[in-house]
Amino acid sequence: VGGSPTEADVLIARSASVSGFVHGADGPIAGARVTLVQDGEAVDAVDTDAQGAYRIGDIGAGEYGLSVAAPGREPVAALLEVAEEAEVRHDVRLGPAADGGLVEDDAMSGLR
Repeated sequence: VGGSPTEADVLIARSASVSGFVHGADGPIAGARVTLVQDGEAVDAVDTDAQGAYRIGDIGAGEYGLSVAAPGREPVAALLEVAEEAEVRHDVRLGPAADGGLVEDDAMSGLR
């Protein structure tokens, strides 16, 4: 305000990412829903591409729950530890649903 420069410390958080492939016994699973959760809140959710690939970027360091679900498959959940600026690779194999139908269970319920 007075015309003199001021100094300020700015903390810049380094971003990390989680990526991988979702596949079954018969190959890649396109359209699987991959959800990343931290402290009970969804951070991001993406669908896998035609090759079963997914990527969730711009996340901070910490512990995350990762859940993956697709029609006709058993959902899978895992805990991931993400370091600052890390590029975590986590591939997931989904098996067929026990009844062969859509599974609606919350895969993250066991991680809370």
